[in-house]
Amino acid sequence: MTVEDTGFQAATVPSQPGISDDATKSRALLGPRTLHSLEVSLAGLRGMTGFTDPELISVIIALQSFATGIARMEVETTEAAEETGLDHESFWAGQQPYLERAMASGVYPVMAGLADDTFNYEFDHFEFGLERMLDGFEVRVADGEAGARQE
Repeated sequence: MTVEDTGFQAATVPSQPGISDDATKSRALLGPRTLHSLEVSLAGLRGMTGFTDPELISVIIALQSFATGIARMEVETTEAAEETGLDHESFWAGQQPYLERAMASGVYPVMAGLADDTFNYEFDHFEFGLERMLDGFEVRVADGEAGARQE
């Protein structure tokens, strides 16, 4: 199953920058948009046969939490740039001297050993993370664990 198959991104991630107040509430007010989002998510996930209805809701909660976290990170990055007047590249260029000293200190050997392209701005963290989550849910279904009742 791919991200596109679920319709999850289109249904849950705002197409415009910013996270609405409603998206940050744990008790969203019911209305056409909220119900439509849940309907689209459930319809996309129905293909993952074997999950009980509570498990389907749990899958949606996990995916929604992930999507909201990534969206929030993007919004905060944009807001920081607007508030400081520093774009992403300028901010990290200013951090470079400290980062170089820290990595040369030997205190952070794992970070110092990371590849040069580790923090590549082109890498799509949302796509990667969402695909891995969906892969994990599919493994659970394939192994027959979805819907299994534990006594």
